[in-house]
Amino acid sequence: MSLHRHTDQYLNFASQHPLHQKLGVVRTLLDRKDAIVTEEEDKQQEEEHIKHALNQCGYPNWTIEKVKHQIRDKTKAKKKAKDKNTERSKGMVVIPYVQGVSERLQQVFKKRKTSRQR
Repeated sequence: MSLHRHTDQYLNFASQHPLHQKLGVVRTLLDRKDAIVTEEEDKQQEEEHIKHALNQCGYPNWTIEKVKHQIRDKTKAKKKAKDKNTERSKGMVVIPYVQGVSERLQQVFKKRKTSRQR
């Protein structure tokens, strides 16, 4: 599956725009490829097309590699944060509210990662 474009003309790398905007062009195209194209072979083909189009606009290969590296790092960091923040509940306890008792039980359940409901 190929993503259709009108002209393959993007912000020229020799323009006076800040580097982060130029890298943003690369990031947008690579993110779009990953979001839309599903087959691995088609993703590789699309990436080659993106590289060619960006090279035509003066983008050196290091810009594409730098953004790919940034995307990989961001994906790893998100996964690591998700794994760290995802604590499995060991079950659920439903208890009626009894002043003084419910608060103490809530602390015990929290320590044991048991969700509770009143």
